[in-house]
Amino acid sequence: MKYSDKFSLYYMLLLIFLFLFYFLFKLIVWQYEAYNERRGFCTSEGKYLTDEEKLQNLRADRVALALEGWSKDTDRDKFSRILISKYDLSDKEKIINIMAKSNINKSFEENFGIIAIGAMSEYIDRRACLRESRHCYDYRKSRNGLRNLWKDDNTVDIEYLKSLPKDYSIIVNADASQAVTASIAPLSSIIKTGKNNYQISYYSIYKFCCDRESIEQRTGIMNSSNQKKTAEQIQRDYKEISQLHLDQIDGESRDSIYIMDLFQNIKLDQPELVQKYGLFWSVASLRDSFYPRVRNIMTTACGTIIKTKPN
Repeated sequence: MKYSDKFSLYYMLLLIFLFLFYFLFKLIVWQYEAYNERRGFCTSEGKYLTDEEKLQNLRADRVALALEGWSKDTDRDKFSRILISKYDLSDKEKIINIMAKSNINKSFEENFGIIAIGAMSEYIDRRACLRESRHCYDYRKSRNGLRNLWKDDNTVDIEYLKSLPKDYSIIVNADASQAVTASIAPLSSIIKTGKNNYQISYYSIYKFCCDRESIEQRTGIMNSSNQKKTAEQIQRDYKEISQLHLDQIDGESRDSIYIMDLFQNIKLDQPELVQKYGLFWSVASLRDSFYPRVRNIMTTACGTIIKTKPN
């Protein structure tokens, strides 16, 4: 056998050996981590975590998973964003009170006490800057001084998320350019339901209850449907809208379907009318008996999320 052939054979055997060694090593690591998981030991942090430490990791991972998931499909999710509110929004009536007091000339961020934001538009722009090593835009201007959930290297700021108080709230604005709703998930609503099982509550509201830009986009649009109303019926609806108070919207006799029907074929020609539609619908939904909705979460011994499932 030629020397070159022997060398090729030895080289191939060496590669096979290294592959088998690597596979065996990974198998041992997997088995070790699985063993640690069964006994509740967090391998990555090298210790048993308290319930509060697990909750801290879970709260951070809830945000990180969404941002990292969107970053894998930026074409679809390029307008999505996550907002961090300094308010504890676990009480439906507190959400209603904030919406009712919202200033029609202020942004959603101002009205809902937003202190930090993770926007996919910023992630995409910074990714291009990092790839091309060119001077990047000062993104602080685009988020009006709000804290960024992305670090300068475009990874999620996990340490900041872990530092958040447990009475803050997450507001998910998926596909913000198209969606008219925002999903609120109060961190204080997370409860433990089993060894590594948790639940988190969440609510949905119309953004144009409380956001200048969303209100401006809908002003002048006819809220139309296939259901045709007579001019007399529309006049009665206008009168009922003007006389309707929030305490009359109970989520039962006056629910979100009632509000949608009331505003059908109404021209939203004034910002105040648009805001009222968003406010009334959101209040009716929040006071419905099926709210809050809950999402079940399974975690590792470290408190990081394995999977979530709507209930």
